[in-house]
Amino acid sequence: MRQFKTESKKLLDLMINSIYTNREIFLRELISNASDAVDKLYFRSLTDPSVAVGRDDLAITVGYNSDERTVTVSDNGIGMTKDELDKNLGTIAHSDSFEFKAAQAEAAAESEPGEAKGLDDLTDVDIIGQFGVGFYSAFMVGKKVRVVSRAIGSDEAWAWESDGIDGYDIKPAERAEHGTDVIVYLKDDTADESFGTFASEHGLTQLIKRYSNYVRYPIKMEVMKSRKVEAPEPAEGEEAPAPQWESYTEVETINSMIPIWKRKKSEVSQEEYDEFYKTDFHDFENPARTISVHAEGSLNYDALMFVPSRAPWDMYSKDYKRGLALYSSNVLIMDKCEELLPDYFGFVRGVVDSSDLTLNISRETLQHNGQLRAIARRLEKKIKADLANMRDDDREAYEEFFKQFGRTLKFGIYQSYGMAKDTLADLLLFYSAKEQKMITLDEYLADAPAGADSIFFAAGDSLDRLANMPLVTTVLAKGYDVLLCDQDVDEFCMMAMGTYGEHAVDGDEENKQPYFIKNVGSEDLGLTTDEEKKEAEEKRAGIQRFIATVRQDLEAAKENLRKQYQSSVKPIKEDIYHAEYELEQLAVRKKEDESRLSALRDQATRLRQEAIRRLEEELNAAEAVLSSIQQEIATLQGKMDRELASLDEQEKDELAALDKELSARREAISEEIARKKAVLEERKSGYDREQLDSLTASGGDPKRLEEIHSRLAYIGGEIKYINETKALIIEYLKDKREMLDKVPDWTAESLRLQQIIHGEREELKKRLADVNRSIFKVDAELKELKEANRKALENREEYHRSTLLDWFTSRESIFSSMNRTDTDGDCRSLVREITIRVSEQSQKLSELRKEITAYTGNFSEDNVFAFKTSFSDDKEYMDFACDLKEFIDEDKVSEYQSRINTRNSDIFRQITADTKSMVSQEGNIRGVVDQINADFKEKNFVGIIQCIEMRIDPSQNKIVNLLKEIKRFNEEYSWDLGQNLFASSADDTATREKATTLLRELIKSMDAYSGNLIRLADFFDLKFRVIENRNDTGFVERLTNVGSEGTDILVKSMVNIMLLNVFKRNASTVFSDFRLHCMMDEIGKLHPNNVAGILKFANDRDILLINGSPTEQDALSYKHIYKLEKDTDSFTRIRRVITQFD
Repeated sequence: MRQFKTESKKLLDLMINSIYTNREIFLRELISNASDAVDKLYFRSLTDPSVAVGRDDLAITVGYNSDERTVTVSDNGIGMTKDELDKNLGTIAHSDSFEFKAAQAEAAAESEPGEAKGLDDLTDVDIIGQFGVGFYSAFMVGKKVRVVSRAIGSDEAWAWESDGIDGYDIKPAERAEHGTDVIVYLKDDTADESFGTFASEHGLTQLIKRYSNYVRYPIKMEVMKSRKVEAPEPAEGEEAPAPQWESYTEVETINSMIPIWKRKKSEVSQEEYDEFYKTDFHDFENPARTISVHAEGSLNYDALMFVPSRAPWDMYSKDYKRGLALYSSNVLIMDKCEELLPDYFGFVRGVVDSSDLTLNISRETLQHNGQLRAIARRLEKKIKADLANMRDDDREAYEEFFKQFGRTLKFGIYQSYGMAKDTLADLLLFYSAKEQKMITLDEYLADAPAGADSIFFAAGDSLDRLANMPLVTTVLAKGYDVLLCDQDVDEFCMMAMGTYGEHAVDGDEENKQPYFIKNVGSEDLGLTTDEEKKEAEEKRAGIQRFIATVRQDLEAAKENLRKQYQSSVKPIKEDIYHAEYELEQLAVRKKEDESRLSALRDQATRLRQEAIRRLEEELNAAEAVLSSIQQEIATLQGKMDRELASLDEQEKDELAALDKELSARREAISEEIARKKAVLEERKSGYDREQLDSLTASGGDPKRLEEIHSRLAYIGGEIKYINETKALIIEYLKDKREMLDKVPDWTAESLRLQQIIHGEREELKKRLADVNRSIFKVDAELKELKEANRKALENREEYHRSTLLDWFTSRESIFSSMNRTDTDGDCRSLVREITIRVSEQSQKLSELRKEITAYTGNFSEDNVFAFKTSFSDDKEYMDFACDLKEFIDEDKVSEYQSRINTRNSDIFRQITADTKSMVSQEGNIRGVVDQINADFKEKNFVGIIQCIEMRIDPSQNKIVNLLKEIKRFNEEYSWDLGQNLFASSADDTATREKATTLLRELIKSMDAYSGNLIRLADFFDLKFRVIENRNDTGFVERLTNVGSEGTDILVKSMVNIMLLNVFKRNASTVFSDFRLHCMMDEIGKLHPNNVAGILKFANDRDILLINGSPTEQDALSYKHIYKLEKDTDSFTRIRRVITQFD
């Protein structure tokens, strides 16, 4: 087979220029390589006694030289030999770290349990490298790279050097101790790129904190600091001199090393979490919720998430970026990984760290595989569970959270076309018109009338308006609640959900349908009966006929009034018209002014922000230049000081030698001293010129220095201007509070003014009506002759109107059968009197309905008296009143009381008998628990589980405790009162009330109980205690969160094995002793060290485990191993792999 060939130069060019998108990550890659080298040495020290290295002695050092334009990354790790330099750096894509991990994994697999540790057993070792290309990122910023390395245990050091183009050289070098130095010679600056910024304290510190802040070893760097020079105390009467400052350097650890998200939650205070959140995510308020996740098993990751207290100002803008910061082995990969959060949880902020993710070769992005999706799903469930807990445990805090982020949750349902409703629907809150507070959909359904099959809502822009809608009040009157939705997304959210939950149809639990979500304003709500619809149609037709008649009369009256008062009304109309026109013009001008004001404020804000940003950039650049110049001056000053010190020493030596010949050569020495002083002055002048020439040669000539000082003065003026304009910004914020923030109030004020205008219009109409009435009163005397005819016409019209009233239509047959007689009263007074009588009758009937409703409200639908609890019309109310009177007259209460007494007494006896039977079984259960505890003590598990103990506690089930109380009550009073506990007598009132109370509480508890049966397990609480790695859980109800997922499975398996052993031991007393085979699937979820332990734990009890797993890590622990796999025809085939013979 032919092998692929490569063009090494082109491949190296691809490694340097095509893989990475961001040049600054070169430092991250070099620090990661240094961390791997230190980790390898630390691992060697744990496995090789001859290597004595303490973890506290290991470190990484970063340095720079601005003059030579170099960046150096050094470590005191394992180092490299000449051959390793050639293989690791001369072979592209060869990863020594990956090879190291593979070798250790293979060694760990071949070792016996309890022998040498592998990497998986060492939490203090975390190898980062994978691909073997990160080193070449140095050539993105460097024109040459030099690597000096000395391997541990070797006396030789070697230097690897390359320009990244024409190959590399390896030569002997010098290094004092083991470790590696990587020196990057930076490229020359261009118009587009400034590589020199990497050779500065500020530039390197920022990169370390951003990408490598949580590397597990200290990253040290020499940093420039300043301190105050202590001045002597001034003499009395003298002024204190101005304070003097001097610069000095100090080695400082730059990174934090230990990430807070990898520490146990019990070890971190909430104050530490709050401070981390505010510092890393730039918020001024503490988070509303903190969510810490540590997952181990098939997928290992740590996550720390926060729910902010308030929504970011740009959350609903297109520029807002959601996602969690993604780390791999403590190294930052992405600032915001959007794939880890769904859109509707986009407000959550935090970090995720996992070494199991599949990264791209550049480690700047990751492969979108099942691991990432699995983490995202688990985080989504964790966030949902935490929000649900806040909703149930701290309702006030949850409602505040919902004010900030409820719109996002609703938009999530709408954006997913309802697919996310199973996740989000129970988190939503809506305003209840009935309860007048925010409620969930589940709370809505819990309070819904029996037989309800819908959830009703009304959508609009104001809660007050929605609450007063006729449709809403109609639905409320029928006993249903209405959810009031005043946000723009609410109606779309409800439409996207469509349905929620489910209910049994006609009590049939096997036939369930969802609750339909209906808008009261756009759908047939299904709340009216056919009779009500027919009656409504008849009323509507009558009203329409009445309106038509009234309209005709009104038009005629209007025409008469228009003819009579047109001349006086016209000026008033013109005044109204002018007032309306002026009001409209004022509103238009106000709107234009507000729009113009808003635009001007937005423009001012943008200009200020742009000016501030520009000044900050210029200030940062000037600070960087100033820092570089200060460092150059400090370097030259130090050089001059050393030279002067050397000359001073030389002068002292010469003076000491001349002192011996002082008497003979005093004059010669004096001349020599004078000459030496002249030489020193000359040399000092030369050093001054040399310093000036050096400063000029390095691009920092005095003129440039003066320009920089001028620029700094200018920038200082700009900063002063910024400080001076703070008052303007504060004034803007004040204007915002006083004007922009009051736009809603102004809008409300505008509406109020419109209402006032409307009221004024109505007042004008009323005044016009008063004028008309006055005119009619004046004309009354002129129309006395027409009064009789008018009354006759009015009587006739009144009669026709009365035929449209409800009381007439319902009694028309009675009126038609009555004999006609003359009367003195007019038609209007007669109709009024009849109306009053009918109203009194209706009021009495209404009171009757109210009393009957209140009375029947004490009974359920299936009450023992067979009383109706709902009525559709007045006839049914009257029939019930008659039946109730007959029921009371015939004293049927006593008959029913006797039946109930007998039935309830039988219930008490049956409950007592069944409860006795259950309680008697508790002794057997306690015996089994004691045997299991004794079994563990007798044959313990050799490993991480030191203790498993079980105990029986009294049940906390409310129904069970009531059953026991009923049993005790029956046993106490059955002999004194006879078999019928409910027999009526004057002396046993307290006993009957106690018995009735017990039964009522039992029924109430049973109604609230979610299950269908009370089992033996409900009569006691079984609790477990586990000591794992000296971590005592105490007695708990559930075997969860004992440790990792594998530890949970191990503990549950041990409990089941001990339970099987107890049953097997009891069976062995009947039969002879025997072995028991037991299936145990997913054995691969256990840690490899615990597989052999669980097998021995079962075998010691003559229980043979048959295990299944996709992978096998400890094959020799089993006697037989079979492999199940699909053949080409998709049939499962079983093939024996290993059989061990004794």
